[in-house]
Amino acid sequence: MMNHIRVLLLAIGLVAFGCQKNVDPVEVTHFFIDEEEQPILRESIGVSEGCGGFLLQSIDFNNTLFIYNLRIQLTPTGRLVAMGLRTREGERYEIQSFNSSDFVNVSEFNYDKVRKEVSFSVAGKLFSSSLNKSINISGHFEKLAVKTYECNKESSTFLGELQGASESFLTETLSSTSAIRSTLGENAQVTYLQNFLLTNALSLHFESPVSYKNLPVGTYTLGQPDAITVSLKEYKGLSNPITFNSYVRNDWRDFKVEGSLTISRQYVVNGTSYTEGTISFQADNESDHVRYVLSKGDFTLLNLD
Repeated sequence: MMNHIRVLLLAIGLVAFGCQKNVDPVEVTHFFIDEEEQPILRESIGVSEGCGGFLLQSIDFNNTLFIYNLRIQLTPTGRLVAMGLRTREGERYEIQSFNSSDFVNVSEFNYDKVRKEVSFSVAGKLFSSSLNKSINISGHFEKLAVKTYECNKESSTFLGELQGASESFLTETLSSTSAIRSTLGENAQVTYLQNFLLTNALSLHFESPVSYKNLPVGTYTLGQPDAITVSLKEYKGLSNPITFNSYVRNDWRDFKVEGSLTISRQYVVNGTSYTEGTISFQADNESDHVRYVLSKGDFTLLNLD
């Protein structure tokens, strides 16, 4: 029976399963739900480093195990992006993406680029919005085989070290979106948007009246008329964590951002345009007396036009 269980551990951006090589399943040990060990099998794992991280997915197609589907998404450095679990009975558990690390901790992360093997542990709590309950999970994955796949289109990325009142911390991209907003009428406008959901419960937002790919190399002051504006928000996590990914205005702390942005390079890969640069700013929330200072953050923007 166990040989009929197929487990797919896929790369972010991987579309087809057909290129996976069939091998005998091997059990991944030490995965627990509410302190009870649950069997999970593995068949293969893939990683697309160019697409920004790892996606582990385990599927029991015969529906014989308690865990029908397990999905864990990590950044290239092992930070948790998302995690979800579905049981044989159809119960679904997951975590809020705005502050996933508050509920599930990833530790012992190691990616051996030479051997193409990844190992890590997870521990924390997942939630069910339909059942209004949670489960405790923990597990360790050891030396899972990795395959690399070329990413056809890179998403926008941001990486920077912020200085708070008492400590500094590195924040990196969990997910990003690029968009173009258009308005019609006599005062029709086009705005180019870049949104970053970052680690440490932060959200960074770029707006420009000009396509980023048309901006000359140079430094721009943020917030000037007809120029790039940048906003920063911090998720305070006051809502019920069972309410997944719903934007609740009072859950976010807004910051006034002042600083500068430097465009350092415009380039094209596989017909897709990208803008590369750095940004520095001071972000203040006067009502809560919170300040973050970014000396230098690196970004790459995917241009849609």
